[in-house]
Amino acid sequence: MIPLSPVAFVLPLLLAGVSTGVWTYYDASSRNAVYAGSIATIVTVFVPAVLVYLYYRNRIGPRTQNRSTAENVAGAIAVGSLTAVILGQFVAPPDAGTLGLAQISLLPVGIAFGFLWVCEISPRILEAT
Repeated sequence: MIPLSPVAFVLPLLLAGVSTGVWTYYDASSRNAVYAGSIATIVTVFVPAVLVYLYYRNRIGPRTQNRSTAENVAGAIAVGSLTAVILGQFVAPPDAGTLGLAQISLLPVGIAFGFLWVCEISPRILEAT
């Protein structure tokens, strides 16, 4: 019998990478970045690169378009899946099967937090700065 653990372990990480890359593409293209696709590809493959993007994104230029619904959804899923991956590290034992199942079970909580962060908290932080 093949255990479900490898799939359960990879699914939240794959969701985090793809959704973070999609959000990065929408954000970079709304700032008229020439290489928005390349930036998104780098972030999709190496998710911690989003921190570098967030640090330098104001140098790309100001937003020329308002946030779209697709950008908000991609951002919420990115924040939620990254939250589920990180919280799963603290909640579950170190074996891959249990860790993957804990991360998958934390996805709904993480995505709810992601929508709260993207739609409510983040705009208020940006208004204050």
